[in-house]
Amino acid sequence: MYTFFLILISVNFIYLYRYSFLLKLFNLKDKNTNVPVLGGMYLFLNFFIIGVYYFYGSSSILFGDYFREFYTDQKQVSSREIFVFFLLPTFFFLMGLFDDKFNLNANYRIIISFIIITLFLLIDENFIIKTISYNEEIEIQLFSLSIFFTTICVTGFIFALNMYDGINLQIGFHLLIIFTFFVFKGILINFFIIFIILILIFLYQNYNNKTYMGDSGVYFMGTIIALIFLKNYNIGVLKIEEIIILSLVPILDMFRVIFLRILNGSHPFKKDNLHLHYVLQQKFKKRYLWQIGSILTLLNILFLLTLNKANLVLFLATLTYFSTIFYLLLIKKK
Repeated sequence: MYTFFLILISVNFIYLYRYSFLLKLFNLKDKNTNVPVLGGMYLFLNFFIIGVYYFYGSSSILFGDYFREFYTDQKQVSSREIFVFFLLPTFFFLMGLFDDKFNLNANYRIIISFIIITLFLLIDENFIIKTISYNEEIEIQLFSLSIFFTTICVTGFIFALNMYDGINLQIGFHLLIIFTFFVFKGILINFFIIFIILILIFLYQNYNNKTYMGDSGVYFMGTIIALIFLKNYNIGVLKIEEIIILSLVPILDMFRVIFLRILNGSHPFKKDNLHLHYVLQQKFKKRYLWQIGSILTLLNILFLLTLNKANLVLFLATLTYFSTIFYLLLIKKK
């Protein structure tokens, strides 16, 4: 255990002070700003070390019994779930890394994502959403649509998170909120405490404009979050309204931007300045105001936990988002 933490600390020390070797190895820099796109590589290296440590001793303090005796058809260790948990994020990291390097076409990314997610769902069908249960009032059986619906949800979430990443600190703050919520709910507490620390280190670098997350990091982190959502929804630890609230701002922003692009005759995934964070940049000089999206997400989840009225919170959250957009379009630049 001490060896593991020593290696983990060393990797993070090297990242903070000696990351030039990664630049030489992968030559990952943002084409517009020339800033290194190493956030995803940094997080994945830590994840890789954690994975190696887990396979070296599967009863580690990081995962505990998370994969043990979970499914009725696997009495000891859920080998299929371990396979999905470690390999699916790795595939998405590699796709994102290729995209960071060579700017993969959006259509290809969607097709590849659909294929990869569907294949992994077939490997372990226990991740599949078979019933939609909302607020203890609505229950919908999906039957033969289960795999397709789950694939759409996971792909949509990952792409929404990727589109949400556009300015410094934003994706880091959003991940911080989600990981803190997982710890609050008792989900892989030690694992996500480590990742909270890693995100704080990334935020420090990102704030100083020394590194970006990149598609590799967003796809990778988005896949891990999606898997946690799926499993813990299926076992009743997370409610669908909690998942919706945690994902609401990026998803609303994605649908709004896609709608405007189609209306303007553009490709739904063509990059532009229609996102909430870009509108905020155009209107305000103060950088902390650009993080309104993260502030809205934090307020939404706090209201959900305190009021315990999902319909009301969801309505107010959606109203607040569109009211903010409408207000920003009316005011002049400050």
